Amino acid sequence: PPPTPTPKPQPQFTPAEISGFTDKYGILYGVDANVVRHVVLCESGLHPNAKNGPYAGLFQFDIRTWQTYRTKMGLPTDPDLRYHAEEAVKTGTYVLSLQKYGLWPNCYPR
Repeated sequence: PPPTPTPKPQPQFTPAEISGFTDKYGILYGVDANVVRHVVLCESGLHPNAKNGPYAGLFQFDIRTWQTYRTKMGLPTDPDLRYHAEEAVKTGTYVLSLQKYGLWPNCYPR
């Protein structure tokens, strides 16, 4: 198989800063920040560099899903941005605002 490219380094954020992003984008998109935090903790353990097969970042987006929603948001679709904590929270919270809970079947609180 071809080698997997190494993602471009992204800025590092503290857990407190990531929590702040969940508050900020929760307000912006009308999503309970506690729900956002729950999904992030469940999917990635609050590790922006988390990777599991084709899934990456705080919300474990695959490239196609990332690019689909980033296009809808009018934002850059570079898949390396999945590892950027603020970009991931912005995008994940937007997706949650669309009630696309099925993207996280094991992590969305019921």
